[in-house]
Amino acid sequence: MSVTIQVDLPEEIIREARQLGLLESKRMTAMLEEEVRRRRAGQELKRALDQVRSAPGDAMTMDEINAEIESERKERSSLLAALDKGRNVHSIGPLLRDVLYDGNQPENN
Repeated sequence: MSVTIQVDLPEEIIREARQLGLLESKRMTAMLEEEVRRRRAGQELKRALDQVRSAPGDAMTMDEINAEIESERKERSSLLAALDKGRNVHSIGPLLRDVLYDGNQPENN
């Protein structure tokens, strides 16, 4: 299906858009597709934000967020220590190591 669109534009914009190839059907389609994608993403972000804002309880402070991050890092470190007992850290595999250390490689002892 196709649609014909008529738009009233100032002559200067028409001239410049034509020189840049922006008035070509394929380019117009690409620009409209991108704008539709951006607006859908914006709507999804707004829905997610509304959901977060409507969650019960108070918002976390930066100190609470940092404490949660530190706690998670300690838990991952303990898990790694339990898995690696008596073995070289590299023997547990790069993927697990990356997950446990958020991509920050531990020093070999």
